[in-house]
Amino acid sequence: MRRLAVSCAVCTALLAARPVAAEEVAAGHAGHHPNHLAIAPGAVRVDGATGPSIGVDLESRIGHGLGMVVLVDVARLHELTHVLAGAGIAVHPWRGWSVLAGLGWEHAGAHDAIAVRAATGYAVHVGRASVGPTVAVDRAAGETAVVGAVAVGVGF
Repeated sequence: MRRLAVSCAVCTALLAARPVAAEEVAAGHAGHHPNHLAIAPGAVRVDGATGPSIGVDLESRIGHGLGMVVLVDVARLHELTHVLAGAGIAVHPWRGWSVLAGLGWEHAGAHDAIAVRAATGYAVHVGRASVGPTVAVDRAAGETAVVGAVAVGVGF
């Protein structure tokens, strides 16, 4: 129950309206929105096995080229459904390129483990919409997973 309360509190904080700083708009870094929601269907590979995955992430910009992210990924692998919920920091060093480092919790069957995620992606923006490839490497319970997906998102 505590995890659910903490997750709800984090999501509420990220969804709260944050005015875009005038300096960001003047520099052309804020775009039209301080928040971005994306869904990313793809595949995951662990221990030589590959399975389908789908992820959802919500990012709230907290400054020039920097954002807070909450994410949930679900994958079907080794006849188990794996769920990874986490949070991280995203850096946007150049145009549509982003790099993420995060920490989360993985649940699969009877096991729970702390997970670490490193990810990168490139999004092409058309108005408020975006689309682009993403790659993530997750480490949990001594195993390494590589996730590849195409993220489709919208800014608000």
